[in-house]
Amino acid sequence: MLSSVQTFSGITNENEFYGHHYLSEVFQGDIKALIDRWQAAEDAVSAPEEKAAVRPPHKRLAGLGGKWFSSVAALEKLRDPA
Repeated sequence: MLSSVQTFSGITNENEFYGHHYLSEVFQGDIKALIDRWQAAEDAVSAPEEKAAVRPPHKRLAGLGGKWFSSVAALEKLRDPA
């Protein structure tokens, strides 16, 4: 089970809900097919404004970190607590 945990960081198998075989063998194929579909949809679009609409969720999430930290920094500079 340790290899599954290392392979899929952020996924916790609470109370062994998923079997070891599923996480170590089947899940990899399931998630790879989905990520490949997302990538193909993004690659099929050439216009930048359309590409933003089909951007895969994992890439959208990765892009939010910088915005979040800049928002926190801006809020820390506010003098009025309200």
